[in-house]
Amino acid sequence: MSSLSLSFDKERHIRYFAHCLRQLPGAYTSLDTSRLTLVHFAVQALNLLGALDKVNPNKVVEWIYFQQVDEGGFTGGNSVSDNNYRYGHIAMTYTALCTLQTLGDDLSRVNKKGILTSLKLLQRQDGR
Repeated sequence: MSSLSLSFDKERHIRYFAHCLRQLPGAYTSLDTSRLTLVHFAVQALNLLGALDKVNPNKVVEWIYFQQVDEGGFTGGNSVSDNNYRYGHIAMTYTALCTLQTLGDDLSRVNKKGILTSLKLLQRQDGR
């Protein structure tokens, strides 16, 4: 039995995650409504690899704020351009807030009142 030698190619991983932030890989295009989650994982990976300097954090922050909806929360991606069908999504809002924090944003542009209002609408009368 031969021994398998695996090594971690840090630079290759950095290039991959930086690329994912610039362009959604073709295999993931069907996940556009979850793009914010993919951005989140790419940013967190680059942060863990000590390579956030490989991307323009301001550009990512602006893209995330573009996903914010007036009523509160964040949508997942660009595929819905008609504002009548853009709604905040609780998981996308969570990943947006986490990613903004990781990128050093002060969250001053987050519609906090809108998020709280939309979360209250999801809550049952009995508080669950």
